[in-house]
Order: sequence, then structure tokens, then C-alpha cells
Amino acid sequence: RMVDIIDCRREGVNIGYCPQVDALDDLLTGEEHLYFYARIRGISKREIDQ
Repeated sequence: RMVDIIDCRREGVNIGYCPQVDALDDLLTGEEHLYFYARIRGISKREIDQ
């Protein structure tokens, strides 16, 4: 069954993704990881920089 992502957001449904391999671990620094995941969670760049 196809799910419309827009409808999920409107109704407050959270969709997660948990990969079996940590593909970015070797490519990013600790600070870059924190920034990346903060942006995914919707935290603004200005808020992250604080």
C-alpha cells in the first residue's frame, strides 16, 4: 500500500529508517554527524550554530 508522505506529516505520523550499515561513519567527523542528524530532525542552521 502506497502512503502519501504529505498526509503522514499532516497527521503527525513519523516514519523512520534504520539502515543495517553505518555508511557515513567513516566519512564524517563527529561534528559533521551531529550537524547532519540535527538537520534531518528539522533543526535550523542558526539553531545548530548556537
